[in-house]
Order: sequence, then C-alpha cells, then structure tokens
Amino acid sequence: MGDTAENRRVNEEHDFISSGLGYVLHPTITRSLEDSRGSNSEKLRVADVSQGDQFSATASLPFSPQETIVDQITFQSVIKPGSIPPESRGIYDVVCIRLLHASLEIDQWDEAMQNLVALLKPGAWLQWVDWDPMTARIATVKPGAPDGILRGLLSDYADAMRAAKVGNTYRIANAMRPNLEELDSDMYTIDPSVELSKIIASGAISYLQQNGKYTSAEAQDVGIKTEQEIDQAGSLCFFDLWSHIGRKPVC
Repeated sequence: MGDTAENRRVNEEHDFISSGLGYVLHPTITRSLEDSRGSNSEKLRVADVSQGDQFSATASLPFSPQETIVDQITFQSVIKPGSIPPESRGIYDVVCIRLLHASLEIDQWDEAMQNLVALLKPGAWLQWVDWDPMTARIATVKPGAPDGILRGLLSDYADAMRAAKVGNTYRIANAMRPNLEELDSDMYTIDPSVELSKIIASGAISYLQQNGKYTSAEAQDVGIKTEQEIDQAGSLCFFDLWSHIGRKPVC
C-alpha cells in the first residue's frame, strides 16, 4: 500500500472517529479552556500527536483559527528518550493523541507519557483517543453471505497484537494516572458501516504487513479479497473507541 493510500485511509479513520465522538476536543477540556481564557489574547497552542491529520483544519477545533496554533508532533518524537527540546516543554494548552497505543512497545510507555506530559503547561490538558482493537467484531452480514476472510483477518490482527504485547487500551489510563489529575475515560461505540469496515480491514492489513506477518503480495491479495467480501456480504465491522483525558497538576 502506497503512502498516499495509507494517508487517505488514516484521515478517513480520523473522520469516522470525530463523527463518532461528536467532538475533536472533549467538552470538559473545551469548557476549561473557555473559562481560563477570559480576556487572554494569547493564542491557544495545541499539539497534534497522530498519524495523518486529526484536525482537518484548525476551524474544526472549537476555537477560531485566528486564536489557535496547531503543531504536529510525530510519534517518534514522543517515544525517543530526550526527544522533547527545551523550547517545546511546557508550552501547550492541550496535547491531543490519536491512534498511538498500538505503536508503543511495553518498554516505551513510561518514556512516551513523560514526554507527552512535558509538552503541557501546568494546568493544561491531555486527550488520548484510541480504538480498542481487541474488541473488533462484525455486527451483521447478509444472510448466507461469506465472511470468513474478514473474520480471519481480524483474528490474525488480534493474535499479532497479543504476540507483540500491544493494543491493550487499559494501559492508556494506567499510564496517565501517576502523571495527571481530573482523569476521565469514556467508551464510545461507532455506528458501523461498510466504509468503516473497509478502513478497519485496511488498517489491520497494513499492521500485519508492517510487522512481517504478510508479504507485500499477500497484503495486496488479502486486501482485494476482503474488500470484495465486504461488498458482497455488507459486513459491518467496528471497534470500541475510548477517549481518555487528564490535566497536568498546576504545581
């Protein structure tokens, strides 16, 4: 799968997530920022830690582009020890993470959380939104239609994550707890659709290929067959979606 196709898939995934949540910033965070700004004319600084672009434009935030600065920060920057430069520390009002936890190995969690918290101003907010890939399921299929390829793909995906010891969303809340306060976690169920099924399947195939479970040829073959099966069966596949928020202590 080419980079352009993968970027398009990730951005479509972001659209489904934002639509399912009903927000790009948690309402608690939005209210807090509105209350704290008052007559403050300083621009809000938001760190976008995601693949793709979780904010299709700054206008998608609940603040005008004129009062908002959005900086994109790579996953590599928060995983690598000592990667947050002094000038980036303590400058953000919100750090928004999406679709990161499946990329974190067990020994990277502490470093990643320390780096994410280091970006925040005192009293600023962290928001972490991620699928729970272990909850992947097919909601419905047309009677008599085949769904074995999609079910097999989702099973392979979950098995690969278990083998790599990644993909457990409980680690997000556990990692936030020692570093943040005013914690809140909410689970959302996204309305399934054929297009979402294709995005989930494509993401699973990409993960399996990146982790050496599929060759490029195998990934392409499974992708074609899975899409054909989804179209034929009308398969509706989805994950549980989690949104976790927490606030950096003022002192």
